[in-house]
Amino acid sequence: NQVLTAAQALVSECIQRERNSNMAGAGTLRSALTEAMTVAVDGRCEPAVRAIFKACVSPEAAVRAFRLETLRDAAARGDIGIVRCFLEAFAAAEARGVDPHFIVYRRRSAIIAAASTGAVEVVRLIHSDLLENCICNMFAADAAAAAPPERRAAVEAAMMPKRRCNLQHQQATLLHGEEAA
Repeated sequence: NQVLTAAQALVSECIQRERNSNMAGAGTLRSALTEAMTVAVDGRCEPAVRAIFKACVSPEAAVRAFRLETLRDAAARGDIGIVRCFLEAFAAAEARGVDPHFIVYRRRSAIIAAASTGAVEVVRLIHSDLLENCICNMFAADAAAAAPPERRAAVEAAMMPKRRCNLQHQQATLLHGEEAA
């Protein structure tokens, strides 16, 4: 709660300074919010990451409240909770009209970073997120190529099915299979 309160205070002050045309002061506060996000992610503090995203008044502000490297590094570490926070923020932003082209590169860098370290569960999470938002994971080949040789098969398996229609079929099969059992 203290992190949320502090993040909300930063966002509120930033908005006030923008309204008063104090862009330099607003920029400084935005930088502080970005730094707070970096510290929260580096410290693997999922509640703080969620609080910072929640404090942002708009979905676009939320997805701009971090450095690209922050998500990439969390994905490479295999920090599934932190990556999930980011993916949830992306989904909320896209649902509210933020241009998906702004977000797609962030997903790409995250899945490649996770694959490059063999963080299979994070690869699976991002792959599923991509299939929910796109017809296919257009970064699967790049992610598989980035995987260490000893983890490549696991990374490739984590990116199954390859297309959303296959995912829907797989989910329907599981659903009907569970009903039959």
